[in-house]
Amino acid sequence: VATLRAPASDFEQSWRRARAVHGALVAAWLHTGVDVVIAHGPLAAPDEVAALVDRVPPTVIPRWALLTAPYPVALERVTGDPRRVLTRDPDFLRYTHERFRSLLPDLPACEWTFDTTEVSADDIVQVLSHL
Repeated sequence: VATLRAPASDFEQSWRRARAVHGALVAAWLHTGVDVVIAHGPLAAPDEVAALVDRVPPTVIPRWALLTAPYPVALERVTGDPRRVLTRDPDFLRYTHERFRSLLPDLPACEWTFDTTEVSADDIVQVLSHL
């Protein structure tokens, strides 16, 4: 995962570009015969999901996992991460959490949902690695 940095005025366009590249990379891996690609979001709005899966080979059926953390926990986590810039801003982080919650009904159906305050990253890997 790389960090995306862009002027605030170009934020949305920068994310659209990043999502398109991300989707192309996922598709490229799948076209080489790789069986599983785990792609990290954020993927909430229909156009964000489409950017990820539009180039996936037609024989591949995407499977979805949802990882959640309440706003206070997410804020605590990003505050301690010096690599974070915009997401360390409490107002921006709250906005993204509220936006995500409002888009939940539009998400693809998830086979797995993990509350990251209750399930460790290692446990999530164990579940998903047995696909």
